[in-house]
Amino acid sequence: MRTVLASMSGTVARLARELTQRIGELNQQIAQLDKELTTLVKQHAPALLEIPGCGVLSAALIVGETAGVERFRNKDAYARFTGTAPVPVWSGSSVGKVRLNRGGNRQMNWALP
Repeated sequence: MRTVLASMSGTVARLARELTQRIGELNQQIAQLDKELTTLVKQHAPALLEIPGCGVLSAALIVGETAGVERFRNKDAYARFTGTAPVPVWSGSSVGKVRLNRGGNRQMNWALP
């Protein structure tokens, strides 16, 4: 594509060349940031990467949003924070049923495998 654009003249071709170059720069920056993020996650939360379905981005989001798991009283408080705690539902004939919690941290809910 770059060779085709290099042979073309005009404003549109110039803008296309500039955008193509910028896309290449952004791709390099993304690759560098991905390497840095991978290093940080492996350093601070390697156990998260062992969970099936939990990649570097999800693990980083979990670490960032949690901001230290020790701030939660217990696992139930953490489940409420993440939106994964079941909510009991009562109505006329249905007793003891549960539904998924629609509350909690939506980013965490997305990141959890």
